[in-house]
Amino acid sequence: MGSVRPPAALTMAGAVLAAWLAGACAASQPNEGGATASGGRGPIATGGAGGARGTGASSGGGTAGAGGNPAATGGMPASGGATGAAGAAGAKGDTGGIGPSNVFEAVRSDFVAIGSGADTGVATLSNLPAGDYLVIARLGMNTAGTTIARVVCTATLGSSSSQGIVQIGSDPNGVGQAPVAIVLAGSLASTGSAHVGCHSESLAGGAPFASDTHLEALKVGAATSQAVTS
Repeated sequence: MGSVRPPAALTMAGAVLAAWLAGACAASQPNEGGATASGGRGPIATGGAGGARGTGASSGGGTAGAGGNPAATGGMPASGGATGAAGAAGAKGDTGGIGPSNVFEAVRSDFVAIGSGADTGVATLSNLPAGDYLVIARLGMNTAGTTIARVVCTATLGSSSSQGIVQIGSDPNGVGQAPVAIVLAGSLASTGSAHVGCHSESLAGGAPFASDTHLEALKVGAATSQAVTS
């Protein structure tokens, strides 16, 4: 192994220190003439120039590591168990609302002479089931050489009834043709029928006649009727 050379700055500092010590020693020696000679201080040497900064090549970044293996997928879900037995039947629910209504109709298109006295039957709607109904009777009333007649028609269902009245004839107080319409609400406690009939009052001349008769019964959930005074 070779010898190690001290740095240049350290060598220079040592030389300066040695020169300063030598000067100090010389100044402290007395002259033979008796006077003490004062020695001058030697010049201070300037420090040497600093060495150049060494440069080192920076190393490049490391190679990226390889990616890990993908995560394993989950296993298949387990299949469901066997279907359980059916439960017991629940309690019976409340009665539902009233369903769709039913309508029954009788139609008569021929001519029916309406004489005086008792009613002449015009149309009957038979075999209606028990229940509540709205009944509508519609007739066309015509003259047949009638001078004057007050025609009264009555529709019935069970114990309920209603009338329609028309004045007909060639007299100035009458008309040649007129419709008659009757509407009533009623109930049947058992199977029954609806009916419409007419008779003439104060008949003069030939008897009038009814035609194009429609008798309808609409079955409803409930029908009520009350007498009023206003």
